[in-house]
Order: sequence, then C-alpha cells, then structure tokens
Amino acid sequence: MEDAQIVSADDRHVIYRRAKIDLAIPYVKGAGLYFRNNAAVGTPTRSGNWYQLCTY
Repeated sequence: MEDAQIVSADDRHVIYRRAKIDLAIPYVKGAGLYFRNNAAVGTPTRSGNWYQLCTY
C-alpha cells in the first residue's frame, strides 16, 4: 500500500485508503489492526464492514 493516502484518524488509529481498501493502523497499545474492503458493497467510501486482523 505504498501509494495509500491518510483519510482519517481517531484516538487509536490512523486510517489509510488505497482504491477500495481501507486499513486502520493502531498507534496505541491494545488497539487492533483492522481491514475494510469497500468493493464488497459497491462503493469506495466508508460502507464496508471492518474486520480485525490482530491486536497490538
């Protein structure tokens, strides 16, 4: 995801987007690494379900 762009952030994650894929990267201990595929719902923004890949 070297050409991904930061699209959002909250108190635990920075969210990167490339095409229809979002990745929430945690920056605090205990936060999870999350993946969202927006292509599954046919829209490129904020509509897919988040899936936790692991916890840091």
